[in-house]
Amino acid sequence: MKIKVLNIIQHPPAYKNYINNSRPEINWDTSDGNWVGIWGYDWPNLLGNEILKLTNEFSYEVLQPDLRADRIYSHKFENGLIHKLFPAKEIKKFYGLKSEKHIYSSSLINYVNSLPRKVIHLNHINDYLTYAVLKNCKSNYLVQVHGKAQHPYFDRKNIRKNILKNFYLNRVNNVLKKRKCYYLYQNSVISKELQRIKCIGYKRLSMGVDFGFYSKKDKIISKNFFKLNSNIITFLIASRFDENKQIDKIITILKTLADRYNFAVLIAGSGEKEYDKYLKSLAQTLISNKKIIFTGYLRDKELLLAHSAADLFISCSVSEGFSVSIMKAIACETPIFSTKVGGIDEILLEQDAGILVDPFDYKQWENEIVDFLNGKPIKIVNRKIAKNLFDWPNIANEFIKIYYKINSLK
Repeated sequence: MKIKVLNIIQHPPAYKNYINNSRPEINWDTSDGNWVGIWGYDWPNLLGNEILKLTNEFSYEVLQPDLRADRIYSHKFENGLIHKLFPAKEIKKFYGLKSEKHIYSSSLINYVNSLPRKVIHLNHINDYLTYAVLKNCKSNYLVQVHGKAQHPYFDRKNIRKNILKNFYLNRVNNVLKKRKCYYLYQNSVISKELQRIKCIGYKRLSMGVDFGFYSKKDKIISKNFFKLNSNIITFLIASRFDENKQIDKIITILKTLADRYNFAVLIAGSGEKEYDKYLKSLAQTLISNKKIIFTGYLRDKELLLAHSAADLFISCSVSEGFSVSIMKAIACETPIFSTKVGGIDEILLEQDAGILVDPFDYKQWENEIVDFLNGKPIKIVNRKIAKNLFDWPNIANEFIKIYYKINSLK
């Protein structure tokens, strides 16, 4: 019998982040005149695809709450991976006088409970839907921890005015102790913390990158694709648009340098309409002078060309998991400018590569960018080492071993 893996996405599809509210190829009309759809390239989908390339011993399902769904919608891809959308609602949970909005889906929980034996893969741990699944669904779990103290065991001990939130986190921690959990982490700080938690195992493991696809291409051809002069220094930012990414901070710095230096910035990604509008308004003078190009969301060949065109990849996040965007830049042998977050910074430190800056020291950012514009060389990460760490077949094989281990436990 195949091992059934249920990989749960805790957030609903971000329909409003897609340009013109466009439908994906897989879509359905809903009874209220709206629609739901599946794009198929969320991280759980990509991971499942890679695992199914290597073995036929798994039944792999991606489960996702959907605020638009009026019933359960399901699609089976050619490789056998199934993606299901479940009716969900937004609820408020009160901790003392304060409330927080959460996503909840009773139909998703009921479905998980209806399956007799499964491995449940959780991509987040501090949201209410995850807590509800842990509380109601007896199973063995794979849990990904994406940052320091993003586990109730630690977070419940933080000093906060709203002390009732700590009582809630204590309940979550007590539920976790009753489940057999295997943890994935991204940096050494979390590794030391996880040693204090009762679990069935833990390992440093990220998502992967296709190093066969992402490799250095001709820089002149790549720059020409974006209508850039082959001699102009080109920066690339490729990420989701939100405050955590601090794209507005780097735009502000580049505005102060625009009169002194000749450069171009490719900004690839998308976000909520209002934040997208804010970034473009902030960058208006640079857009007018063709120093910033908002490319929209890029995938596949276009993203590969963006990485190949770049002379420096910039990531300015306040916090981060193991940044796949940086992994792609490394695969394309592009120098990295990154804040010291997420775990990828440890790889850069180990190889004395890239530029690493404090997440909130904006003067340091400016100084490092000026040095680069003035010709300071930046060491790139050894691609062979990075491939061993991040190439999808290697990553997928590690997940397969972990799924086997979790499934073998009664």
